[in-house]
This record gives sequence, C-alpha cells and structure tokens, in this order.
Amino acid sequence: MLQPYLNHSLYNSICYLGCREQYSEGWPVLATPPHGTEGPGYHFILRAHAYAVDPAVARHLVAHVIRSGINESADKLIRADLFPMHQAGLFAYDDPAESTISHLHSQEMLFRRNDDLSR
Repeated sequence: MLQPYLNHSLYNSICYLGCREQYSEGWPVLATPPHGTEGPGYHFILRAHAYAVDPAVARHLVAHVIRSGINESADKLIRADLFPMHQAGLFAYDDPAESTISHLHSQEMLFRRNDDLSR
C-alpha cells in the first residue's frame, strides 16, 4: 500500500483505492474513479483489485450474488449503476508482479495456492 486507508469517508459506497495508471502514468485522482464500460448503461469498477467496501454495500453485494448468481468476473459484477463508488485518494494499486498481502508466500498459510500451475 502507498498509504494506509484508515477511514471510510462515505456511507453505502465502495472506495476505489487506486490503479497502477494513477501511480505510474499520473492519471488524475477524481471523486468518480476510473471505470470500465461494456455498451450503453453498463459501467463497472475498473480492475477490482484495490477497493474498500463498507458494510452496507457488502450486504447489497451478497444479496445481488444470491439473487443473480456469479455470472461475470468480479470487476464486471460490481456495476456502477447498482453499487456507488468513489475515490478519496491514491492508497494502493494493482501490480501483477507482487502482492500487497504480506503473508502471501508464508510457510504458515492454511491453504495451498495454485500460483505455480500452468493453464
């Protein structure tokens, strides 16, 4: 993480923590975070890697999955027209080369990961 995310500033909203383009290419950090689109009226969170979800949105996400099932990847499932999103700064970003989870490669893991498997 670039800086700790200590306070969720809005109720019933997903806080987008950042993306690598904002860090490396200087994309602006705006109140409305970058998002993807797939046709008119279908906007979704861009690469759902770095975000914080408050309990009210988490409840709606679970209800949406129970009602509709998982029929899209996680980022396309989190639709901007159903789940409010905001960005309050650049806190973290997606880096395919490494993880921000400090114990990811620890010997103390409770489950085996499949990172070394080929497709």
